[in-house]
Amino acid sequence: MSLRVLVLAGDADWIPSQTADAAVRCLAVDPAAVSETVAWVRAAKLAGADACVLVLPAHTESGEVVVATDHVNLTGNNPLVGPNLTSLGVRFPDMTTPYPVDDAFTPRAQSGVVVDFPEAPQADDLIALSNWDAQAATTGVSAPVIAGNHCGLRMGAILVPPGIDGSEVVHKVITTVSREP
Repeated sequence: MSLRVLVLAGDADWIPSQTADAAVRCLAVDPAAVSETVAWVRAAKLAGADACVLVLPAHTESGEVVVATDHVNLTGNNPLVGPNLTSLGVRFPDMTTPYPVDDAFTPRAQSGVVVDFPEAPQADDLIALSNWDAQAATTGVSAPVIAGNHCGLRMGAILVPPGIDGSEVVHKVITTVSREP
């Protein structure tokens, strides 16, 4: 069986030592290392993956896990700047639904908009969440999602606040994906 889903987790402690389903692979990534994360997303597509789910540490308004439905990119970066990689996709991918991954790949949780900051959000940054009607703040989410949409991957992002065990969230994603035909 080929790779179907790549789960990229923002904390190495969240990654299980092995997964029962050969179609699911998990890797730890540093959310601040955007170019590395983008490279993994593109590699997943080239390896035949259908979807990629990011599980990242974040501040959430509710203190609960949030599944991203959209993002506000405040990083000033876009992985599509420069020559287009036409082998991966069109110059300007449709970003009207950047997070099309449905319940098949994500655990049931609150959903909402995430604000992507160039570095870990500070207290003053978090005040801005309500101005954008956003439910979460993190770093390192928009570039991989833009790259994934560019190459035709179904993307998902799950934001995990402090105090919630991210390994349990990753386990739920793996379990949910493994049940899909």
